[in-house]
Amino acid sequence: MRTKILPKWPTLLYVVYGAAVCYGLQDVLEDCFDEVQRSNISKADEDGEAILHADGKILKGENYSQPNLEAIISKKIENDSQSID
Repeated sequence: MRTKILPKWPTLLYVVYGAAVCYGLQDVLEDCFDEVQRSNISKADEDGEAILHADGKILKGENYSQPNLEAIISKKIENDSQSID
């Protein structure tokens, strides 16, 4: 199975990175990924375990916080505008 799916992953990355370049967000892509990962990890319970619904869906724990991508984008815009001055 790995040998069948692995060749498809670079294509997905190509599309994602290409879209980031098209929108001028290549410099913040990794920071955005890290922020979404932080948010996903915040869904865990106090012991770091996933909280699962009966259907297997991961639920949001009491420590959950949404990703703040706007802050990352705002910082990029601010830095870009300062470099123009």
